[in-house]
Amino acid sequence: MADVLRSSWQTCRLLMEDLTMELVPRVQELYESSQYMGGWDGNSDREQDHIMNWYLEGDLPPNGVKENYKIQTIRHSECNAIIGYITFYHGFPNEDIVYIPFLFIDPAFQQQGYAEEAVKGLLVELKGLSYRAIRLNVALKNWPALRFWIKTGFTAITGIHGDRAFAADAYANLELEQILLK
Repeated sequence: MADVLRSSWQTCRLLMEDLTMELVPRVQELYESSQYMGGWDGNSDREQDHIMNWYLEGDLPPNGVKENYKIQTIRHSECNAIIGYITFYHGFPNEDIVYIPFLFIDPAFQQQGYAEEAVKGLLVELKGLSYRAIRLNVALKNWPALRFWIKTGFTAITGIHGDRAFAADAYANLELEQILLK
């Protein structure tokens, strides 16, 4: 398997760093502020210790190991504020793929190009580590995220998961992929 992403990397306006214990409460606040997405993905309960659990145990795929999982904060380089976070799993479903389970930008900083800048920087970082592709899951009802990921180049559909029939309380996800190395 290729190496895991560096613990700290940056773009023009952003600094991404591995989550530390002292920043778990701030990232938990961000996670809880994403509660509105529950109507799109069916996960309306934002548990109070969710980020701590991710920090300690990871958000692992089947047969996953904690060493391949990372949470990184997204910090604005000018004001030094943590404006978001992103999670990764290196090596799922294949060794040459990185999976992004979650990316979130504080609503006060959305629509300003920060998520796109972070993802473009991530693409550069992962190409340098010889990963072939990046995959992610996005809720079909999360239209803003679908638009964002497709605009950012995640145009290959590699899977559809969830409920098979449409209903107000039914949820499904698209698994999208972007090829890094051919």
